[in-house]
Amino acid sequence: MSNILITSAGRRVSLVKLFKSALQLHKTSGKVIAIDMTKSAPALYVADNFRIVCSVHDKNYLGTIKKICCDFDIKLIVPTIDTELVFLSQHKEYFQEIGVKLLVSGFATNIIFFDKLKTANFFLKNKIPCPRIYSKSDALSLASNEFPLIIKPIQGSAGNGVFKVKNKHELIFYLENYKDIIIQEFIDGEEFTIDAYVDFNGNVRCAVPRRRLEVRSGEVSKSVTSANQMIIDYSYKVINLIKDSLGPITLQCFLKNDGDLCFIEINPRFGGGFPLSAAAGANFPEWIIRELNDLALDNNLQEIWKDKLAMLRYDAEILLDNFPEN
Repeated sequence: MSNILITSAGRRVSLVKLFKSALQLHKTSGKVIAIDMTKSAPALYVADNFRIVCSVHDKNYLGTIKKICCDFDIKLIVPTIDTELVFLSQHKEYFQEIGVKLLVSGFATNIIFFDKLKTANFFLKNKIPCPRIYSKSDALSLASNEFPLIIKPIQGSAGNGVFKVKNKHELIFYLENYKDIIIQEFIDGEEFTIDAYVDFNGNVRCAVPRRRLEVRSGEVSKSVTSANQMIIDYSYKVINLIKDSLGPITLQCFLKNDGDLCFIEINPRFGGGFPLSAAAGANFPEWIIRELNDLALDNNLQEIWKDKLAMLRYDAEILLDNFPEN
Protein backbone atom coordinates (compact mmCIF):
# COMPACT_ATOMS: atom_id res chain seq x y z
CA MET A 1 0.00 0.00 0.00
CA SER A 2 1.32 3.45 -0.97
CA ASN A 3 -0.76 6.11 0.72
CA ILE A 4 0.07 9.66 -0.38
CA LEU A 5 -0.28 12.87 1.63
CA ILE A 6 -0.67 16.10 -0.35
CA THR A 7 -0.16 19.17 1.82
CA SER A 8 -1.71 22.62 1.31
CA ALA A 9 -3.98 21.02 -1.27
CA GLY A 10 -5.87 24.24 -1.94
CA ARG A 11 -7.14 24.33 -5.53
CA ARG A 12 -4.91 21.53 -6.78
CA VAL A 13 -7.82 19.33 -7.74
CA SER A 14 -6.08 18.04 -10.88
CA LEU A 15 -2.95 17.06 -8.96
CA VAL A 16 -4.98 15.07 -6.43
CA LYS A 17 -6.83 13.32 -9.26
CA LEU A 18 -3.55 12.51 -11.03
CA PHE A 19 -2.16 10.79 -7.93
CA LYS A 20 -5.41 8.87 -7.43
CA SER A 21 -5.30 7.70 -11.04
CA ALA A 22 -1.64 6.69 -10.70
CA LEU A 23 -2.44 4.54 -7.67
CA GLN A 24 -5.35 2.91 -9.50
CA LEU A 25 -3.18 2.30 -12.58
CA HIS A 26 -0.76 0.25 -10.49
CA LYS A 27 -3.65 -1.60 -8.87
CA THR A 28 -2.54 -0.64 -5.38
CA SER A 29 -4.89 -0.15 -2.46
CA GLY A 30 -3.22 3.20 -1.79
CA LYS A 31 -5.20 6.32 -1.03
CA VAL A 32 -4.61 10.06 -1.45
CA ILE A 33 -5.01 12.09 1.72
CA ALA A 34 -5.16 15.89 1.41
CA ILE A 35 -4.66 18.53 4.08
CA ASP A 36 -5.17 22.26 4.18
CA MET A 37 -5.70 25.06 6.70
CA THR A 38 -9.22 25.78 5.48
CA LYS A 39 -12.20 23.49 4.97
CA SER A 40 -13.15 25.41 1.82
CA ALA A 41 -10.11 24.14 -0.13
CA PRO A 42 -11.68 22.35 -3.15
CA ALA A 43 -8.96 19.70 -3.50
CA LEU A 44 -9.87 18.26 -0.10
CA TYR A 45 -13.14 16.97 -1.47
CA VAL A 46 -11.68 14.99 -4.38
CA ALA A 47 -9.14 13.23 -2.15
CA ASP A 48 -9.94 9.87 -0.54
CA ASN A 49 -9.79 11.52 2.87
CA PHE A 50 -8.71 14.87 4.32
CA ARG A 51 -7.80 16.74 7.46
CA ILE A 52 -7.80 20.41 8.42
CA VAL A 53 -4.45 21.42 9.93
CA CYS A 54 -2.66 24.39 11.47
CA SER A 55 -0.23 26.67 9.64
CA VAL A 56 3.26 25.45 8.81
CA HIS A 57 4.46 28.25 11.10
CA ASP A 58 2.57 26.81 14.07
CA LYS A 59 4.69 25.01 16.68
CA ASN A 60 2.32 22.04 16.48
CA TYR A 61 2.60 21.59 12.70
CA LEU A 62 5.33 18.96 12.70
CA GLY A 63 3.59 16.83 15.30
CA THR A 64 0.28 17.20 13.47
CA ILE A 65 1.79 15.95 10.21
CA LYS A 66 3.47 13.05 11.97
CA LYS A 67 0.17 11.99 13.55
CA ILE A 68 -1.60 12.13 10.19
CA CYS A 69 1.17 10.01 8.66
CA CYS A 70 0.73 7.40 11.39
CA ASP A 71 -3.08 7.49 11.30
CA PHE A 72 -3.21 6.94 7.52
CA ASP A 73 -0.03 4.87 7.06
CA ILE A 74 1.44 7.50 4.73
CA LYS A 75 4.41 6.47 2.58
CA LEU A 76 5.02 9.73 0.70
CA ILE A 77 4.45 13.43 1.46
CA VAL A 78 4.01 15.78 -1.51
CA PRO A 79 4.31 19.45 -0.46
CA THR A 80 2.88 22.09 -2.78
CA ILE A 81 3.88 25.51 -1.38
CA ASP A 82 7.25 27.16 -0.90
CA THR A 83 7.09 27.74 2.87
CA GLU A 84 6.51 24.02 3.46
CA LEU A 85 9.46 23.07 1.27
CA VAL A 86 11.93 24.90 3.49
CA PHE A 87 10.42 23.56 6.71
CA LEU A 88 9.93 19.94 5.65
CA SER A 89 13.35 19.67 4.00
CA GLN A 90 14.83 20.25 7.46
CA HIS A 91 13.05 17.15 8.77
CA LYS A 92 13.70 14.45 6.18
CA GLU A 93 15.35 12.17 8.73
CA TYR A 94 12.48 12.76 11.17
CA PHE A 95 9.99 11.35 8.67
CA GLN A 96 12.37 8.68 7.40
CA GLU A 97 12.40 7.23 10.92
CA ILE A 98 8.65 6.54 10.66
CA GLY A 99 8.91 5.14 7.13
CA VAL A 100 7.76 8.24 5.26
CA LYS A 101 9.53 9.66 2.20
CA LEU A 102 9.43 13.38 1.50
CA LEU A 103 9.18 14.43 -2.15
CA VAL A 104 11.38 17.39 -1.34
CA SER A 105 14.77 18.61 -2.51
CA GLY A 106 17.46 19.27 0.08
CA PHE A 107 17.33 22.06 2.65
CA ALA A 108 20.16 24.05 1.04
CA THR A 109 18.36 24.00 -2.30
CA ASN A 110 15.08 25.17 -0.82
CA ILE A 111 16.79 27.97 1.09
CA ILE A 112 18.25 29.27 -2.19
CA PHE A 113 15.12 29.08 -4.30
CA PHE A 114 12.74 30.42 -1.66
CA ASP A 115 14.75 33.64 -1.79
CA LYS A 116 14.69 35.62 -5.06
CA LEU A 117 18.01 37.32 -4.33
CA LYS A 118 19.74 34.02 -3.53
CA THR A 119 18.22 32.58 -6.72
CA ALA A 120 19.60 35.46 -8.79
CA ASN A 121 23.03 34.97 -7.22
CA PHE A 122 22.83 31.24 -8.00
CA PHE A 123 22.23 32.10 -11.66
CA LEU A 124 25.07 34.62 -11.70
CA LYS A 125 27.52 32.30 -9.94
CA ASN A 126 26.83 29.53 -12.45
CA LYS A 127 26.81 31.85 -15.49
CA ILE A 128 23.15 31.18 -16.24
CA PRO A 129 21.59 34.08 -18.15
CA CYS A 130 19.27 36.05 -15.86
CA PRO A 131 17.93 39.60 -15.44
CA ARG A 132 20.27 42.29 -14.18
CA ILE A 133 19.83 43.23 -10.51
CA TYR A 134 19.85 46.88 -9.44
CA SER A 135 20.58 48.34 -6.05
CA LYS A 136 18.14 51.03 -4.92
CA SER A 137 20.64 53.79 -5.66
CA ASP A 138 21.47 52.38 -9.10
CA ALA A 139 17.79 52.08 -9.96
CA LEU A 140 17.13 55.67 -8.90
CA SER A 141 19.94 56.89 -11.16
CA LEU A 142 18.56 55.20 -14.30
CA ALA A 143 17.50 57.32 -17.24
CA SER A 144 13.87 57.33 -18.30
CA ASN A 145 14.61 55.18 -21.36
CA GLU A 146 16.02 52.42 -19.09
CA PHE A 147 12.60 51.71 -17.62
CA PRO A 148 10.48 49.60 -17.09
CA LEU A 149 11.84 47.58 -14.19
CA ILE A 150 10.44 44.70 -12.17
CA ILE A 151 10.09 44.83 -8.39
CA LYS A 152 9.26 41.68 -6.44
CA PRO A 153 9.46 40.50 -2.82
CA ILE A 154 12.65 38.63 -1.97
CA GLN A 155 10.49 35.89 -0.51
CA GLY A 156 7.20 35.48 -2.34
CA SER A 157 5.23 33.18 -4.61
CA ALA A 158 2.26 33.01 -7.00
CA GLY A 159 3.13 36.41 -8.43
CA ASN A 160 2.12 38.20 -5.24
CA GLY A 161 3.73 41.60 -4.83
CA VAL A 162 5.31 41.64 -8.30
CA PHE A 163 5.09 45.03 -10.01
CA LYS A 164 6.15 46.43 -13.34
CA VAL A 165 7.64 49.86 -12.65
CA LYS A 166 7.25 52.19 -15.63
CA ASN A 167 9.09 55.32 -14.43
CA LYS A 168 11.09 56.89 -11.61
CA HIS A 169 8.00 58.31 -9.94
CA GLU A 170 6.54 54.81 -9.56
CA LEU A 171 9.93 53.48 -8.43
CA ILE A 172 10.09 56.00 -5.58
CA PHE A 173 6.56 55.03 -4.51
CA TYR A 174 7.40 51.31 -4.34
CA LEU A 175 10.71 51.90 -2.57
CA GLU A 176 8.95 53.98 0.09
CA ASN A 177 6.10 51.51 0.62
CA TYR A 178 7.61 48.05 0.17
CA LYS A 179 10.43 46.41 2.11
CA ASP A 180 12.61 43.37 1.39
CA ILE A 181 12.35 43.66 -2.38
CA ILE A 182 14.56 42.89 -5.34
CA ILE A 183 14.81 45.23 -8.33
CA GLN A 184 15.51 43.68 -11.74
CA GLU A 185 15.52 44.69 -15.36
CA PHE A 186 12.32 44.04 -17.26
CA ILE A 187 12.70 41.21 -19.78
CA ASP A 188 10.67 41.33 -22.96
CA GLY A 189 9.87 38.10 -24.79
CA GLU A 190 7.89 34.86 -24.56
CA GLU A 191 7.64 33.41 -21.06
CA PHE A 192 8.07 29.68 -20.50
CA THR A 193 7.57 27.42 -17.51
CA ILE A 194 9.45 24.13 -17.57
CA ASP A 195 8.17 21.10 -15.67
CA ALA A 196 11.18 18.89 -14.98
CA TYR A 197 11.39 15.53 -13.23
CA VAL A 198 14.34 14.34 -11.16
CA ASP A 199 14.14 10.64 -10.27
CA PHE A 200 14.81 9.11 -6.87
CA ASN A 201 18.46 8.62 -7.83
CA GLY A 202 18.94 12.31 -8.60
CA ASN A 203 18.88 12.01 -12.40
CA VAL A 204 17.02 14.51 -14.59
CA ARG A 205 14.67 12.40 -16.69
CA CYS A 206 12.38 14.87 -18.43
CA ALA A 207 11.82 18.59 -19.04
CA VAL A 208 8.62 19.91 -20.62
CA PRO A 209 8.54 23.59 -21.64
CA ARG A 210 5.15 25.27 -21.52
CA ARG A 211 4.71 28.62 -23.25
CA ARG A 212 2.57 30.86 -21.06
CA LEU A 213 -0.28 32.42 -23.01
CA GLU A 214 -2.24 33.94 -20.11
CA VAL A 215 -1.79 34.24 -16.34
CA ARG A 216 -4.55 34.86 -13.80
CA SER A 217 -3.91 35.58 -10.11
CA GLY A 218 -0.28 34.49 -10.45
CA GLU A 219 -1.09 31.09 -11.98
CA VAL A 220 -1.10 30.16 -15.63
CA SER A 221 -4.59 29.90 -17.13
CA LYS A 222 -3.64 29.27 -20.77
CA SER A 223 -0.49 27.61 -22.04
CA VAL A 224 0.86 25.27 -24.71
CA THR A 225 3.65 22.68 -24.66
CA SER A 226 6.68 23.50 -26.76
CA ALA A 227 9.43 21.09 -27.80
CA ASN A 228 12.02 23.88 -27.92
CA GLN A 229 15.28 21.96 -27.79
CA MET A 230 17.33 24.95 -26.63
CA ILE A 231 15.07 25.42 -23.61
CA ILE A 232 15.08 21.70 -22.86
CA ASP A 233 18.87 21.42 -23.05
CA TYR A 234 19.42 24.49 -20.89
CA SER A 235 16.90 23.23 -18.33
CA TYR A 236 18.88 20.01 -17.96
CA LYS A 237 22.03 22.07 -17.52
CA VAL A 238 20.48 24.22 -14.80
CA ILE A 239 18.99 21.33 -12.84
CA ASN A 240 22.22 19.35 -13.00
CA LEU A 241 23.81 22.21 -11.06
CA ILE A 242 21.43 21.45 -8.16
CA LYS A 243 23.11 18.61 -6.29
CA ASP A 244 20.21 17.50 -4.07
CA SER A 245 17.13 17.95 -6.25
CA LEU A 246 14.28 15.44 -6.17
CA GLY A 247 10.94 15.02 -7.89
CA PRO A 248 9.24 17.93 -9.68
CA ILE A 249 11.33 21.03 -10.39
CA THR A 250 9.68 24.03 -12.00
CA LEU A 251 11.80 26.58 -13.86
CA GLN A 252 10.75 29.86 -15.43
CA CYS A 253 12.52 31.63 -18.27
CA PHE A 254 12.02 34.08 -21.10
CA LEU A 255 12.87 33.48 -24.72
CA LYS A 256 13.94 37.02 -25.49
CA ASN A 257 13.17 38.82 -28.72
CA ASP A 258 16.84 38.48 -29.72
CA GLY A 259 16.62 34.67 -29.39
CA ASP A 260 18.55 34.34 -26.11
CA LEU A 261 17.24 32.74 -22.93
CA CYS A 262 16.88 34.48 -19.58
CA PHE A 263 16.05 32.45 -16.45
CA ILE A 264 14.11 34.17 -13.68
CA GLU A 265 13.01 31.56 -11.14
CA ILE A 266 13.24 27.99 -9.86
CA ASN A 267 10.63 26.33 -7.65
CA PRO A 268 11.45 22.79 -6.44
CA ARG A 269 7.81 21.63 -6.43
CA PHE A 270 4.86 21.04 -8.76
CA GLY A 271 3.95 24.14 -10.74
CA GLY A 272 0.35 25.30 -10.89
CA GLY A 273 0.17 24.56 -14.62
CA PHE A 274 1.64 21.04 -14.33
CA PRO A 275 -1.63 19.31 -15.37
CA LEU A 276 -0.84 20.33 -18.97
CA SER A 277 2.48 18.47 -18.92
CA ALA A 278 0.76 15.44 -17.40
CA ALA A 279 -1.92 15.51 -20.11
CA ALA A 280 0.83 15.71 -22.72
CA GLY A 281 2.32 12.45 -21.42
CA ALA A 282 4.81 13.57 -18.75
CA ASN A 283 2.82 11.99 -15.94
CA PHE A 284 5.07 12.67 -12.95
CA PRO A 285 2.63 11.23 -10.36
CA GLU A 286 2.62 7.91 -12.24
CA TRP A 287 6.43 7.93 -12.33
CA ILE A 288 6.56 8.78 -8.63
CA ILE A 289 4.29 5.85 -7.75
CA ARG A 290 6.44 3.54 -9.86
CA GLU A 291 9.59 4.61 -8.05
CA LEU A 292 7.89 4.46 -4.67
CA ASN A 293 7.13 0.79 -5.42
CA ASP A 294 10.69 0.09 -6.63
CA LEU A 295 9.67 -0.19 -10.28
CA ALA A 296 12.02 1.03 -13.01
CA LEU A 297 11.14 4.02 -15.16
CA ASP A 298 11.23 3.91 -18.96
CA ASN A 299 14.45 5.12 -20.56
CA ASN A 300 12.78 7.51 -23.00
CA LEU A 301 10.73 9.77 -20.73
CA GLN A 302 11.96 12.88 -22.52
CA GLU A 303 10.51 11.66 -25.82
CA ILE A 304 7.04 10.53 -24.77
CA TRP A 305 5.19 13.81 -24.31
CA LYS A 306 3.16 15.63 -26.93
CA ASP A 307 4.25 18.92 -28.45
CA LYS A 308 1.80 21.82 -29.06
CA LEU A 309 -0.86 20.59 -26.65
CA ALA A 310 -2.76 23.57 -25.25
CA MET A 311 -4.49 24.00 -21.90
CA LEU A 312 -7.30 26.55 -21.63
CA ARG A 313 -8.53 26.72 -18.05
CA TYR A 314 -12.00 27.67 -16.88
CA ASP A 315 -13.83 27.78 -13.55
CA ALA A 316 -15.69 24.71 -12.29
CA GLU A 317 -17.60 23.94 -9.09
CA ILE A 318 -17.58 21.47 -6.23
CA LEU A 319 -20.97 21.39 -4.48
CA LEU A 320 -21.17 20.16 -0.87
CA ASP A 321 -24.23 19.33 1.19
CA ASN A 322 -24.43 20.36 4.86
CA PHE A 323 -21.24 22.40 4.78
CA PRO A 324 -20.31 23.36 8.37
CA GLU A 325 -20.36 27.06 9.17
CA ASN A 326 -17.53 26.80 11.70
